[in-house]
Amino acid sequence: MDIQAYEGFLQLIGTMTIDQMSFRYEIEKEKGFQEVRSAIDTARDLGNFGERRLALENLLDNLSEVGLFLTAEQIQTANQAFGKKKNKNEQLLIDYYKGNLTKK
Repeated sequence: MDIQAYEGFLQLIGTMTIDQMSFRYEIEKEKGFQEVRSAIDTARDLGNFGERRLALENLLDNLSEVGLFLTAEQIQTANQAFGKKKNKNEQLLIDYYKGNLTKK
């Protein structure tokens, strides 16, 4: 796991404003924004206990559930954070984002 990339990903997502967020699914923007914030807070808490890999996996899973579009840079940073040895679910999440939830 690349801790610097992990922290960078949290920073990239954490600094997104409500106006910068777009969602694939029909969701009230404010509600989606709050869900993203909650997922980030949970990831930070888990990461503070040394569970960064699990925190990142859960965060991506939660973000995909609300359908938050990410930029190619954000997805690449998450991919880098996992490192070269990803488990099957981590790779599936990255691939899902690349194929379905990348901002154009």
